[in-house]
Amino acid sequence: LNILVLSHPEFDGRGRSQEAAEQSHLVFRIKLLVAALSLHPKVLLTSPDMGWLSSPLRDHELVQSAATMVSLEDRRSRKGLDFVLVHSSDGSKCFWKRVLRGMNETIAGTVTDAASDVLLDLYQSMTQEMEKERLVVSQPLDPCRFRSGRWFLGLQWELGGTCKQVIPVVIDFLSSLSLEVRLAYAKQNGLWFLQDDTISCKPVEFSLMRARSAFVRTGLSLQVNNQPQAQAQQPV
Repeated sequence: LNILVLSHPEFDGRGRSQEAAEQSHLVFRIKLLVAALSLHPKVLLTSPDMGWLSSPLRDHELVQSAATMVSLEDRRSRKGLDFVLVHSSDGSKCFWKRVLRGMNETIAGTVTDAASDVLLDLYQSMTQEMEKERLVVSQPLDPCRFRSGRWFLGLQWELGGTCKQVIPVVIDFLSSLSLEVRLAYAKQNGLWFLQDDTISCKPVEFSLMRARSAFVRTGLSLQVNNQPQAQAQQPV
């Protein structure tokens, strides 16, 4: 099992717009995946937005799945590209090459306000098409144990009750909520792993144990300053 960890486009540093950087980053990760699949039997593609509360590499649902692609859903409940395990096969390599070609054709040197979402929608449609051709089989991960950014909506999350007190393996910190709200939430619920200097890390094992216990202790229904989180915007 080989892991690709990709940097976030905000750290691109080449002076491009955020949308152009995200668009380029999305295509770049597919290029890397195509290359890696020609060298390795399994590749796990993960984004720095993914927080690992325990090692997914020891998770039976993920590692032992017979599906061609196993992925965490994104905040719009689509098949996500921020955390996906891919098995190398002729079908999967053909699929990802088609996705890459389709994305490049869609971009065609232009940037729209919703370019990244257009590319992700293209990925969804191509997955459905290739599944009908039986070239690939995709499987979503358990949304309670592998959580999309929607879990930040707390009680407004449609799975909030179902997933209460379930300790997640991976959580996506990307959300439509403001950074200020997410930071307050993380600090109040043991999900902030930096010291006060915001540079050095707290002891890793202690921090992870505290974070995991918070899901059992409180169910982590989103509250900030002891007030139910009512100002959450729906994912856009």
